[in-house]
Amino acid sequence: MRSRSAGANKAAAVGSARRISRGTLHEEVAIRLRDMILVDELSPGQIIPEMQLCEEFGISRTPMREALKVLASENLVELLPGRGAVVVQPSADDVMGMLYAIGAIEGVAGQLACQFISPREFAEIQQLHDRMLAYHAAGDRLKYFDMNQRIHKKIVAASKNVFLIDLHDKLNMRSRRMRYVSNSQRQWWDQAIREHEQILAALERRDAEALSEQLRAHMMGSWKDVKGVLASDEANP
Repeated sequence: MRSRSAGANKAAAVGSARRISRGTLHEEVAIRLRDMILVDELSPGQIIPEMQLCEEFGISRTPMREALKVLASENLVELLPGRGAVVVQPSADDVMGMLYAIGAIEGVAGQLACQFISPREFAEIQQLHDRMLAYHAAGDRLKYFDMNQRIHKKIVAASKNVFLIDLHDKLNMRSRRMRYVSNSQRQWWDQAIREHEQILAALERRDAEALSEQLRAHMMGSWKDVKGVLASDEANP
């Protein structure tokens, strides 16, 4: 009897571990929606077709609504009573403020990273950089962007400052689409690669002043690239 009971308990535990929790499901939906906003499958100002997406994702309305609440807390969508959720269309001032703020945070974090980064952490950033270069060479913009974002987050994480890491993460989430757009033209993309080469070299030298300046300038360059795109978005709501 004891053996059967133990076996049943083990089977129940395994079954429980394999189930997708309700919390995990809405988080996965939120990730899918963020990516759709990133690549303009859901464009600024567009009302999100909840029922259609529920059918495509094979989910009920509950995880969809929970996911939209998460995106609303990140200022990626706005919940409108009686109308559903609409993709936020940030103003030029908002985007400029976010990119400049991210540049300021990364500038300070870069200075701290030069003090505190470990050889292992630098090696991880180097590996991500090499993968990013490969995706750039292959013209894979989406995978390039993923590596790019991971590099920036790793540099900030190397600061070991929890407040800066948390603030950077929140602003970065809100600005993902515009940072993706900043590589939409080949010359912008190529320039970003050159800037990343300089960023990595400064970090390797532990040159805090140079790294801080390059990270700030990198975000200012992103703003310069996306201004025209924002003007087009606002002219064609």
